[in-house]
Amino acid sequence: MDRTSKRYASKLWIAIVISLLFFVIELIGGFIAGSLALLSDSFHLLSDVVSFAISLLSIYLARRPATKSLSYGYHRAEILVALVSIFLIWGLTGYLCYEAYDRIQHPIDVDGKTMCFVASIGVAVNIVHSHSHGSDHGNSVNVRAALLHVLGDFLSSLGVLISSIVIMLDDSKTWVDPLCTFFFSALVMATTFGILRSGIRVLMEATPSHIDVHSVRKDLKGIEGVKNIHELHSNYP
Repeated sequence: MDRTSKRYASKLWIAIVISLLFFVIELIGGFIAGSLALLSDSFHLLSDVVSFAISLLSIYLARRPATKSLSYGYHRAEILVALVSIFLIWGLTGYLCYEAYDRIQHPIDVDGKTMCFVASIGVAVNIVHSHSHGSDHGNSVNVRAALLHVLGDFLSSLGVLISSIVIMLDDSKTWVDPLCTFFFSALVMATTFGILRSGIRVLMEATPSHIDVHSVRKDLKGIEGVKNIHELHSNYP
């Protein structure tokens, strides 16, 4: 692995560790406070971890040579891991939406103080995390994606914080908690849908979006000695 790849891998490892740590904090805090918003936001973090892990896996798999039985190498292993993870996250998200609907129908008490405390930690962590990337001027797509995820996490934590303050000021407005759950669930679905779509395109051996098949065919026909092209296939490696 070259120096640039090592630097990108290190940043992705840091993002994974921070996201996993706060995922556990939000998960425990959500159960203690009885807050579905914290639980759903924790799954948003989990979807980020999946995205970071896929990026990291692609870096390491790129180093592994092809074998006799796997002549195309190991690149598509990351797609299989991604699809399994996404379907698991979607199942958990669907369950939280079901619980959120039930809580709107039958409200229960939410510990606004605990919810506020955990959300405050989340806001602080995301501010520090985003600042740590502020001096990075690299052009890695993986690192830029990580920065976008950090921004999304910050906005999510800020939303939970605002909701917790509303509940602390008026404990009768516990409906804010399941409402946030629906919002964060939609955010999780939107975040992971792009990964799912890309993964399916790779498995279906679709033509990469940046390749113009007609232009490729035209260029090939322009090569001296090429009379005709019977079939042209272009797919992800």
